[in-house]
Amino acid sequence: MYLLFFQVDFDINDIVNYILNYFSSKPLLASIIIGVLVFVYFVLKYLPKLKDLVESIEFFKVRIKKEENHPATVTSELIDHSKRIPITNSSNKYVENEHNVNKLTKLLRSNKNRIIVVSGEAGIGKTKLVEYVCTTLLNDEFVNQIYMDFENVNSKDIRKPTDTTNDILKYTKITIVNTALGAKERIKNYGVIAKDYQRPTIIFIDNYEQVLDNSELSLKIFSEIINPLVDNNELIKVVITSRTNLDEACVNFKVEPLSNIPLHEFGDFEGDLTKEYTAIKLFCKLYNQDSLTDDLDYKNDKFSKEQFRIIVELCHRVSNLPLGIHLIATSSSHSEISFEDIQSDLKFHFNKPIPNLFREFSNRHKSLYNVFDWTYGQLSKTEKEFYKHLMYFPNGFFINNLPHWEGFINRSETKQKVIILNKRSFLRDQKYHPRLRNRYEIIILFRELLGINEENSRDKFSKDYVHAIHLAAYKRLQEIDEFIHGKNSIMADVDLLKEEIRLEYENITYFIEQSSDTHIQLAIDMLVCLERILNEFGPYILLEDIYNPLLDKTNDQEQRARLLMSKARVIKSTEQRENSLPLIEEAIKLLEKTNIKSELLGEAYRIGTYLSSQIGDNKLTQSILAKIDKFTESDKVKLGQLNMAFITLEQARKYERNGEMLNAITHFERTIKLMEGYKVQQAQAYNFAGMFYWRYGSSEKSERYFLEAIKKYNGIGEDRWILGFNTNLGLLYCDQDKLDKSLHYTEKVSEALKVQGPFGWSMINLLSLGRIYCRKNESPENFKVAEQYLLISFRKLRDIKYVESVLLASAELVELYYKYGMYDKARVYCDKSILYAKNNSYDSYMRYFRVICILGLINSKEGKIKESLINFEEAKNLVGRIEGNGWLSYKLTKQRFDSLKKVHSK
Repeated sequence: MYLLFFQVDFDINDIVNYILNYFSSKPLLASIIIGVLVFVYFVLKYLPKLKDLVESIEFFKVRIKKEENHPATVTSELIDHSKRIPITNSSNKYVENEHNVNKLTKLLRSNKNRIIVVSGEAGIGKTKLVEYVCTTLLNDEFVNQIYMDFENVNSKDIRKPTDTTNDILKYTKITIVNTALGAKERIKNYGVIAKDYQRPTIIFIDNYEQVLDNSELSLKIFSEIINPLVDNNELIKVVITSRTNLDEACVNFKVEPLSNIPLHEFGDFEGDLTKEYTAIKLFCKLYNQDSLTDDLDYKNDKFSKEQFRIIVELCHRVSNLPLGIHLIATSSSHSEISFEDIQSDLKFHFNKPIPNLFREFSNRHKSLYNVFDWTYGQLSKTEKEFYKHLMYFPNGFFINNLPHWEGFINRSETKQKVIILNKRSFLRDQKYHPRLRNRYEIIILFRELLGINEENSRDKFSKDYVHAIHLAAYKRLQEIDEFIHGKNSIMADVDLLKEEIRLEYENITYFIEQSSDTHIQLAIDMLVCLERILNEFGPYILLEDIYNPLLDKTNDQEQRARLLMSKARVIKSTEQRENSLPLIEEAIKLLEKTNIKSELLGEAYRIGTYLSSQIGDNKLTQSILAKIDKFTESDKVKLGQLNMAFITLEQARKYERNGEMLNAITHFERTIKLMEGYKVQQAQAYNFAGMFYWRYGSSEKSERYFLEAIKKYNGIGEDRWILGFNTNLGLLYCDQDKLDKSLHYTEKVSEALKVQGPFGWSMINLLSLGRIYCRKNESPENFKVAEQYLLISFRKLRDIKYVESVLLASAELVELYYKYGMYDKARVYCDKSILYAKNNSYDSYMRYFRVICILGLINSKEGKIKESLINFEEAKNLVGRIEGNGWLSYKLTKQRFDSLKKVHSK
C-alpha cells in the first residue's frame, strides 16, 4: 500500500475500488481516504508538468514584455554569407591515415564537442586532414564551412614594434576574422554575429601555434572571438590546428603519423606496400604523378624490391611526416637522381650539424629541417635566391603580379619557376576563392627554416627586386583604379576584384610602409590609389593610421596635398569627420600656391565642396564656387570633366538651399549628363538628384532616380552606397505615407549600416526608423520607439555635424511631440530647428516649412494668435517663393499647412 503511494503510474481506479470494498461499512472514512489519495496522486503525477507550465508562462511573459519594449522588426543579417572564406581542398584527395580521418569525423559529429584542437608536429598533415574531413565527408552535414588562417596574426614581420596586444587583436578581428565570416569591419560582438548562422557551421582556424608565444593575445582571442561564437549558437563548431594542445578546447586530438613497415620486417613482406602502409602509398602517389589531382594507380611494378626498401627507409628518415615525404618524393621525381643517390645524400646530410636555434626542437622537427635543407640544396643558386625573395610577401602572391627575377631569362621563366616550386612542394596554392587561381605562398614552416640563418633575413633582400615588387603592386592598383573609375569601363568580375584587393591589402600596406624610407613618392602613390579603390570597395577606414608617417616624411607640397586630400576623405567616414575639413583646406592652400590649374587642384576643389556641404560648413563650398566662377573656360577644362561634374553637383545643392529650384534642377541634370560613361560616379549623382527631388516634392522622379542609382551601382561599387540609397528610398516612402514600404527599405539595411558605416549614414537610417514610428498609429509603444530613435540620431548627427540631417531629426521630434500633445517639448525643438535652419541656410527646405506650420498650430492652441498668424504668413510665403513647389503633394505636410490655414481663415 505504501509503495503504491509513491508510484506515479499506478492504476488509481484499482486502488479506489480496493478502498471502497475494504471500508464498505464505513463510507465516510472511505471517502476521506480516497480524497487524500487522489490529491497525492495528482500532485505526484502532474507537479512536474505544472512546473513546466509555470516556466512557460514566465518565459512568454518576459518575451511579451521584451516585444512591448522593442516592437518586432525585420532585421538584416550582420554578415554576407556569399562573401565568407570557405574551407577548400584543391586536390580533394586523401591517402593518409584513415584512423585520423575517422577520429576527427566522429569528434566533429559529436554534439558535445564545440571547440576541437587538432594537434601534432609541423608537417604531419593537420591542415590537409581538416580540409579533407570537412569538404569531403561533412560537406552535407555542415553547410557553412569557414576558413581563417592565423599564420601572420603575431608575425614580427607584419606587426609594428609599438603594437600592443589590443592592436594585434584589432588587426586580427578586422583583417582575418571579419573577412572570413563575411562580416563588416566595425563588428565587435561575435555573440551577435553567431546568431546569423542558422545551419550547422564549422569555423576552421589554421596555424594557431603562431599565436601561442603571446599568451595574453591567445586568451583575448578565445574570450572575445571564439567563445562568443560557440557560446551563442549551438550550431557552430570551431576546429583549430596547433602544434600543441590548448587547455581551452573541449577536446584535443593528436594526429597520428602515417604508417610504415618496420625496416626489419621489410625482407619478409610479400604484399602490396601501397595498400598496407599509408606513408608508402603517399610517396608513390607523389612520385608517379605530375599533379596531385591525377588519378593513377600505385602499383608495385613501378619500383624494384630494392627501390621499395629505399622508399621505406626514406619515409622513416622524415619520421613518416607527410610534408617530408612531399619534399623527397616530388624533388626526386623532378630530377635525374636515383633512389640510391638520394639515400646516400640524405645519410650524409643528416650527419651535418644542426643550427643551434633548431636543436631544441623534437626529432620530427629536426627531420623536417634536414630534408628541407637537402631538397633546398638541389636548387640552383639563382633559384634559391628567387625562392627566398618570395618570403617578402606577407600574404602570398599572384603569379601574374610577380615581377621578373633578374636571374631568369624573362618573366615567362619566372612564372614557370613558380609552378615548378609548387610542384616540388616548396610552395602551396592559396585557394580562397573558386575563381581566383595562381596564388601561392611559402609554407609557414619553410619561412621559419629559411629564417634560421642570418643571411636569409629580410634585410638581405635585393633592394632592386623589392622595389620591383612595389612597382608591380602599384601598377596593379592603377589597373583596378582605372577599371572602377575610368570612363566607359566594362564592369565585369567585380567580385573577383574585391576578393583580390582583400587578399592583397595586407601586402600593399606592408609595401607602403617598407617603401616610405627609400621611395616616398611610390609609397604615397600606392596609398592614394588604394584609398580611391577602397572608397568604392571598402573598408577604407583601416587606412587611417597609415597617413601620418608619410606626412611626416614628405616635404613635397604636391605630394603632401595628395595625402591630405586622401586622408580627408577617409576621416570623413569616421565619427571624427569634422577633422576632415582642415585637412582639405590645407591641401587646397598648398596647391593654389603653385598657381597651376590642374586636375589635382580640381580634385581638391571637388573634395572640398563635398566635405564642406556634408559637414554643414558651407563657407568653403561658397569660397571654392566663387573662385571657379572667375576661371576662364579653358581653366575650368584643366580642372577635369569629372571634377567639374561634382563641383556642378555642389552648385545645384547651393541653389536648392537658396530656394532657386529651377537652377538647382538645371545643375543636377547637367551633373548627370557630365558623368555619362562614369558608372560609379553617375550612380552617386542620381542619388543626390533623387534626394533633391524628394525634398522638392517630385516624388515620382525621386523614386525613379533612387532606383536608377541602385541599378547602376549594383555590382560595380561598394555595398555601403547601396545601403544609403535604400535608406533614402525609405525616407521618400515615409513622406508618401507608404509606411510598410518605408519600413521594408529602411530595416533591410539597418544592421548592415550599423556595423559597416559610414557612421553618419547609420544615424540617418535610425532617423528614418524614428520617422516611421512617429507616423504610425498613436500608441505608447510607437511613441517610445520613435522618441528613442529620433533623440539618438539627433544627438549623434549633431555631434558629427550632419547639419542637414540634424534639422530633419529636430523637425521630426517637433512632429512627434506635437502629435502626442506635448506642446512644450515640441516648442523646444521648434526653436532648435529654426536656429539650425537659419544659421546654415536650410530655411528653404520642406522640413523647415513643416516646423513653421506646427509652431503656428502650437501658438494657436496656446492662444498666441498674433504669433500664429506670423507663422502662417511665413509658411504661405515660403510655399509661394519656392519655384514649382511640390511640398503639398505629401499628405502630412499638406495636413499641417491646411490645419494652420483653417485656423486663420475663420
